[in-house]
Amino acid sequence: MGEHLRELRGVARADYVSREKAAEEFVGLFPEDRELLNAVGENPLPASYRVYLSAEAATREEIEKLVKDVAAVDGVDDAAYGQEWLSGLERTARVVGMVGVAVAVLLGAAAVLVVVSTVGLAVYARRETIEIMKVVGATDAFVRVPFVVEGFVIGLMGGLIALGALYGGVAFLGAKGVAVYFLPATYVAAGLGLSALGGALGSSVAVRRFLKV
Repeated sequence: MGEHLRELRGVARADYVSREKAAEEFVGLFPEDRELLNAVGENPLPASYRVYLSAEAATREEIEKLVKDVAAVDGVDDAAYGQEWLSGLERTARVVGMVGVAVAVLLGAAAVLVVVSTVGLAVYARRETIEIMKVVGATDAFVRVPFVVEGFVIGLMGGLIALGALYGGVAFLGAKGVAVYFLPATYVAAGLGLSALGGALGSSVAVRRFLKV
């Protein structure tokens, strides 16, 4: 039975749990009910396999399909996977995801405003130099490009600092035994790109607003 379970798509491993081991785990989880288990007499807990999922079973649909495949294995009486708990987890994940998007939008807007203010002050501080450049023939685009590049670098460095702090938090939690994982490479690249783009956009807005010399 164990070999059949391990061959199923979406199964990372399947550990056998004997009746004796199940009783030990029951007592560990519910020590106040130890006497209840002893009062039954013979151990009523069945032997089972604890199935761990791989990345291939990442969605609820795939999990439900895997449960049906497990239930179809000869010798399996029941396949339980905590459907109610999983439904609640999915709802919580959706809410957290929406809150995360809202927070990200607010923080992104705040970051752009910070860049606008920073570059705007830089433009104002160099207004005499910019005026001289324009007098000798410099175009607005020629003057604007260095500030846009500056905002791009500011945004990129801010993204790197944020990702470094996030990686440090993940590493700290991992050292404490919490199963957390860092962002995929595509998410990291997208985050850095958006940070740099936001910085450049903020600089462009600041230059357009303050470059009136």
